[in-house]
Amino acid sequence: MIYAVPLKNNCVSNHFSKSTQFAFFNEDNSLIQNCHNPTNGQSSCQNKNVLIALIKEMNTDAVIIRHIGERALGKLLSEGIRVFQLSSQTLISEAIYSPMHELTEASQGKTSVNHMKKGCASHDNQVDDIYLNRGARKARLIKGNLNEISSLEPFNK
Repeated sequence: MIYAVPLKNNCVSNHFSKSTQFAFFNEDNSLIQNCHNPTNGQSSCQNKNVLIALIKEMNTDAVIIRHIGERALGKLLSEGIRVFQLSSQTLISEAIYSPMHELTEASQGKTSVNHMKKGCASHDNQVDDIYLNRGARKARLIKGNLNEISSLEPFNK
């Protein structure tokens, strides 16, 4: 199992796409690779798609986050990538041992108040509707470490 963690100042970043880098770990909690966030803090749909592509390229099974937008969450879920949310800002060294819950629906992400203002032409509303309707299961509380996360069955792809 490979999991990704968005980082900023050696902590799990408060926002998924605004992190400075992503750390990728294996099931032994060993660092595989640190990557600079390809969005460079820019929130365009195209930049976020590049970030999702990086996560897929690394064969990521799960992402541990603090906060995430509903569209980015929907894209991760539609790719079969599980998303676990921490309840507070956490040092990377403590993240996998901290209480977290699994997000299973795009609607559990933060709504973008600026999405309609941006006028993004790289996708249409039908695609967004698909992302927002994925994952019908409710979030369940997971207390524990990565070993407990990795023992859970992955979503059907």
